[in-house]
Amino acid sequence: GGPVATQDGAKSFVKQLCRNKKFAKATHNTWAVILPDGTPVEIHVRDEDLATAFVAGAVLASDGMPRRSVVTVRLRTEGDSQQSSLAIAAGPFRLGPFVPGELRLQFSIQDHNPLSIDPLTLTAGATHDLGTLRAVAAR
Repeated sequence: GGPVATQDGAKSFVKQLCRNKKFAKATHNTWAVILPDGTPVEIHVRDEDLATAFVAGAVLASDGMPRRSVVTVRLRTEGDSQQSSLAIAAGPFRLGPFVPGELRLQFSIQDHNPLSIDPLTLTAGATHDLGTLRAVAAR
């Protein structure tokens, strides 16, 4: 939870909260708050605002072997933009959950050119399978 003072502030707070993996799997989409002046507010979160989209695939080095890589994720939804980087183990991966929207990925493997995927359009409740991606050795 956190402090909110207005109905608009409560809606914005709940929308951001639902983008957090911990809250993205909530079994309900309706939230409630009592404002400082005692006004009760009920907030219904649309499915498209919940983090329910995933990306799957595998990254191979130029020799065809799976390698550990770092992926940079850029997500844009309704004018909001987020970026993060994370390491993924060698072999198949499943990233998410993400809020549906436009997603850009860049995979980095040591001694290889970056592998960019731009843009993906993620939809609620779906897994976008990238298949097997093969990086090109840097020269």
